[in-house]
Amino acid sequence: MAYEVGQRVHCYYNLHKNCISVQYKGKVVGHTEDIALTDVKFVVRPAGRAKVLREKKKNVHAFVQGIVVEKLVSDHWRRVSYNPYKGDTFYLVDMDEQGIKASVETAHKAYITGKTVWVDLEGE
Repeated sequence: MAYEVGQRVHCYYNLHKNCISVQYKGKVVGHTEDIALTDVKFVVRPAGRAKVLREKKKNVHAFVQGIVVEKLVSDHWRRVSYNPYKGDTFYLVDMDEQGIKASVETAHKAYITGKTVWVDLEGE
């Protein structure tokens, strides 16, 4: 593992390696089964999404960005997902009172394991 606690990284699920790829300063510096982040931003590159929609072929254009931490504790975990065919943002998997899946741009904490992203939007 070539990334360290305290570094701001970009993470995405690598379909070819079946794990999470971790980028630091634009370069892939490691692969992992899970990672914990704070000060989280969800990034979708519009041009990459447009290419997916046009070509119907996946490419890396969506990331979870944050600062690497050793572990996280929360009582407020909620699942987040992204599907370029359903919208241009990451969104909460569970719906609100009106049956709407809210988009998510930031979170206090995120825990990524495999293809699943859990977030704490409330913070402590």
